[in-house]
Amino acid sequence: MKKHSKALVFLAVVVIICMGLIFAPRFLLYSSSVEKMDAIVLLLGEDFNARKKQVNMLTSKRFADYLIIPAYNKTYRFADGSVAEEFISSSDFSKEIEKNMMRSIIYENTHLEIIEAKIIMSDYKFKSVVFVSSPYHMRRIKIMVYKVFKLAEGEFYFMPTQFEKAPANFWELSSKDWKNVCTEYLKIIWFLVYANFVN
Repeated sequence: MKKHSKALVFLAVVVIICMGLIFAPRFLLYSSSVEKMDAIVLLLGEDFNARKKQVNMLTSKRFADYLIIPAYNKTYRFADGSVAEEFISSSDFSKEIEKNMMRSIIYENTHLEIIEAKIIMSDYKFKSVVFVSSPYHMRRIKIMVYKVFKLAEGEFYFMPTQFEKAPANFWELSSKDWKNVCTEYLKIIWFLVYANFVN
């Protein structure tokens, strides 16, 4: 009887692991519908050009009049066919992180960008934004946004760039894709661990 129970447990573990691998990439591919909003938040990453193309598509369709790039402390305003660049100095929070070696190691870069985006949004009185990044990053970004904004009043949209390859089916993933997927899950786990102990 014990051998039979152990076999069932082993089989259940194998099934759970297999199901996890099958659905792992698809779970990361989060997106939402997009409407007219106050601003676009562009987050940095490996393929910045692909993300920038997505932003250009959104601005050409006039989904937003402002673009925020928190990592560069820049905001761009689109009006009358022209682009005005507005440099914003780093927030006190960012300056504090830069000075504190331990905190700068703990915080994930995307988390810092989202915090900076929140501060900029507050300064500009923005209530609705879309976060643009790579496809496999979107689930982590959604988790971080909900944590940083604490479901505060506002409309948050999430749009992965369509100019970057990110297969949803596990059999289509290359070794590089699997590396990106695994890295994303490690980053999600790390964020969920440390986010409960920091501001």
